[in-house]
Amino acid sequence: GQGCVYTPIEPCEPVLLVPDEYDTIQAAIDAAAPGETVVVLPGTYTGTGNKDLNYNGKAVTVRSKEGPDVTTIDCENSGRAAYFHNGEGAGSVLEGFTITRGSTNDGGGVYCDGTSPILRNLIFVDNAASSYGGALYAHQNAGPLIQDCVVKDNTAGNGGGGMFYKLYANPVIERTSFTGNVSQGKGGGICAWDSGGVFRNVIVGNNTGNGMGGAFFHNCNTQWTNCTVSGNSGGGLEANGKTHVLLNSIFWANGTEFVFSGGQVTASYSLIQGNYPGEGNQSGDPKFVNPGADNFHLQEGSPCVDQGTAAGAPTDDIDGDERPQGNGFDIGADESPYAGACVPKCADKECGPDACGGSCGVCPGGLVCKEGQCDDGCIATGDPEWYGMTGNEW
Repeated sequence: GQGCVYTPIEPCEPVLLVPDEYDTIQAAIDAAAPGETVVVLPGTYTGTGNKDLNYNGKAVTVRSKEGPDVTTIDCENSGRAAYFHNGEGAGSVLEGFTITRGSTNDGGGVYCDGTSPILRNLIFVDNAASSYGGALYAHQNAGPLIQDCVVKDNTAGNGGGGMFYKLYANPVIERTSFTGNVSQGKGGGICAWDSGGVFRNVIVGNNTGNGMGGAFFHNCNTQWTNCTVSGNSGGGLEANGKTHVLLNSIFWANGTEFVFSGGQVTASYSLIQGNYPGEGNQSGDPKFVNPGADNFHLQEGSPCVDQGTAAGAPTDDIDGDERPQGNGFDIGADESPYAGACVPKCADKECGPDACGGSCGVCPGGLVCKEGQCDDGCIATGDPEWYGMTGNEW
């Protein structure tokens, strides 16, 4: 018979329980009907039937009961956690596990071959690929939705220490961090060829690659919204063909923020070291809490606070906190609880209010912008000293 999971609000949800009812995760997947859920109890799962999971095209959910901190798929340096290759779509879900010690040629943790499952609330750590994609690999029109994941300390022999994808793959990645990953080729964090990619609330930090530690894209169009790319060796993003669009994002302390080899980057409302052109862009220390320890939250007084644009911004941040928190949307993956210091908006404007209680702007004929108006310095104020006159001279 099937188990039953109770929640405070939802009615009883029939599930297939591992290991109470099924000895292995694969046995429960095989027994599940489309639309059913496999729930895995806390523990470390190893061996045949608990790795190289095959959904066989079924729209089933496999999730842990208590989350990734207490539920682990340990591949023991042989094989990967899951292989999606039978037409799986958004109805096929893997959620709530730590995936570790996967070891394969490509995709040490999870491989998506022409499939588009949902990968949610997963921690990929210490996985390895001898070729591409230390933790994740997506191939041939694959479009996985990757949400609320941590991808750290994985390695690849050729490219994509954290993730590799190619051949018209179009992953959507949200509220996910890529940190401490290593590639012997380009793209310590992410590497992609001939594909797309949407990144929202993503951190790519402290990754190492051979020439490009952050993200390398060959012939790809990507979109980056409220992302933070920092501390990567050899560069933040390499655009080898096509266009990469940045909004409300931080590129800082990567040695070289961008490398162009036939591609281009357009950016707006972003903090980019080196004064990159674009509406609302700025350059200056973003004041991360502790970037060396992968803590890219914003300190109080960060110039990123309240300086993003609401247009196109997500409604939450990488931690799931609501945006905005202060007087406006922040730049970067973190939405700070602090209110930002007011930054006068003076660039290329006529004399007027600066939005911070003062005045700034350009006046004609050498006049001075004062109290929101162009002043010739000789406007009476009621004080005769204004004219340099005193006593009877007045």
